[in-house]
Amino acid sequence: MPMKWRRSETDPTQAQPDELLGSYIAVGTLAIFLWDVLTNLSSEYHLLFNKRKIGFPTIVYLWARVTTLVGLTLTALVFAAPIGKCCSIFTQIILAGFPSFIASESLLVFFRLRAVYMDRKGVIRAFLVSLIIVVGCSCSLPFVGEAHRIGSTNAYCTATLNTKLAEAMLIIPLINHIAVFLAISYQLMPKSEISDSVKSSESIIKAISGNRLHGLSRTLVIDGQKYILVFLITTTLAAVIIAIGDLPDTYRFVLVGLHIAIENSMNSYLFRSVRAKASSTDVLGSTMNFRHTESDDLESSAASEVPQSV
Repeated sequence: MPMKWRRSETDPTQAQPDELLGSYIAVGTLAIFLWDVLTNLSSEYHLLFNKRKIGFPTIVYLWARVTTLVGLTLTALVFAAPIGKCCSIFTQIILAGFPSFIASESLLVFFRLRAVYMDRKGVIRAFLVSLIIVVGCSCSLPFVGEAHRIGSTNAYCTATLNTKLAEAMLIIPLINHIAVFLAISYQLMPKSEISDSVKSSESIIKAISGNRLHGLSRTLVIDGQKYILVFLITTTLAAVIIAIGDLPDTYRFVLVGLHIAIENSMNSYLFRSVRAKASSTDVLGSTMNFRHTESDDLESSAASEVPQSV
């Protein structure tokens, strides 16, 4: 017997969300993200009100946080509140905000690559083109789905989703983020480890672990690994869930929302981590260079100048 996801009937005197579990997931996702925002208010306050001038990366960071919060709030309203005629309007606002969200998240990733490859303009241009492609593709997201009220006696919302387009827009940013992470890791890896990694699997593991890196270089690699691992897992799970044939579109919407909340939380964590490390006394008081040097000692300490716009 096939699994029945939807309720068999709707009682007009006891109207409830189209998918009750989906509404719980939407509200729970919003609660988790609010918890992340509140627990990091101190760090975000320092980003805004420190002695340094607020740069474009900080503005992009804050915009990513705001768009995520607004999107998750509207998603919770669409799938957990009886908003009636506003179903379509709120959903259009959510979908219209997707390109802005993807652009801000991809920009935060691009800023880290630019800081590492300051002296390699060709690499920066190549990844800038990749960024533009990702953002351009995301412009189709406002047409990925829609929502409407369940019926004349039920003011809760139900949704429909273009699954193929949704899957594509999960995979495209993932490919870009993985490429950026690999490029950053390669540039920060000492030359001695690159040559040794060709010789043995043990050297490959040591090179990937980043244990021989120090300071900001280590932060970029280790925290970058955490981010890309979580992003890879959540993107894969979201893509698999979207591909499930008999799953109601409501679940697809809210689970993509969960993926977005986790992605922004991890990307924001990495941004704050790098900014805090770049602002610390030990980094500012020394010269930190991401470029490879002739000396292994200089390579392992990653001594170079860090752009304060990271």
